[in-house]
Amino acid sequence: MRFPRLMLVSAAIAIGMFVSEVDAQPVPSPVVTADLSMKNGKSSFRSGEEIVLEISVRTSGPGCFVVSDTQPSPMDKIELTPTDGAYRWVQGDGRGSDASSWMQMEANKPATIRIVLNDLYRFDKRGTYTVKVRTGHVCCGAFSKAEPMELTTNPVTFNVEPFEAAEEKQLAESLEQRIRSSPDERQADRLARQLDYLPGDDATRAKLSLFLNEKTFYPFGVQVDEGLWIARNRAMVVSALEEAVADPTLPVGAGWLSTLVELKRNTVKPQEPCCFMV
Repeated sequence: MRFPRLMLVSAAIAIGMFVSEVDAQPVPSPVVTADLSMKNGKSSFRSGEEIVLEISVRTSGPGCFVVSDTQPSPMDKIELTPTDGAYRWVQGDGRGSDASSWMQMEANKPATIRIVLNDLYRFDKRGTYTVKVRTGHVCCGAFSKAEPMELTTNPVTFNVEPFEAAEEKQLAESLEQRIRSSPDERQADRLARQLDYLPGDDATRAKLSLFLNEKTFYPFGVQVDEGLWIARNRAMVVSALEEAVADPTLPVGAGWLSTLVELKRNTVKPQEPCCFMV
């Protein structure tokens, strides 16, 4: 049986339109979840001990990316309760990084984002705290047009118990000694980070010692600046820096005066600009 040419053309057009409509059907968006837990399942900490949160993000399908960033990151909003007993020592939610990168997510394969809670909070009181996170680290869609998703995690609970003064003193003195004797810059930086988080007076004396008489790996010194902001006894820090700046027998170190001025001017560490855009 032969069909008229017009019927064949009409049929071809109809088939083409049907195929186009099928192709144009929107692809279902993948389901993305974010689960919060404590690193290694730990839920009890001493005041000044590193508290690490882990966000496990997972997607049900392709087309999503995890955006990496330095931590703390403005892409994460920490919701902590109660706030009584937890001092927010730094301004803002983080300054981000110009070195951010995108990692394509695999379906049903989790990616982990880690946040150290001490980078935002100092815990001054014994208590039980609950935290959850609103994170914007996941983007879905075509790479050039991917939109960030705000995901809210489940809450997790942890306990904080202050160090006994003698115990914190022993730990602070040990950390300073190990920093000064360390032959490795990375190791010294890791130890300094532990010292930074300790809030008590004996730890503050160790931080001031390292700030005013640096341990150096030429040409850089081991940084304990943030530890001065975390210190519970701000008056001790300010007084020690004032005495050091006024002492004619001491060579004034780089950053002494600016750190002193900022500590006297601000109750929390000011947010620093991240990057220069070209």
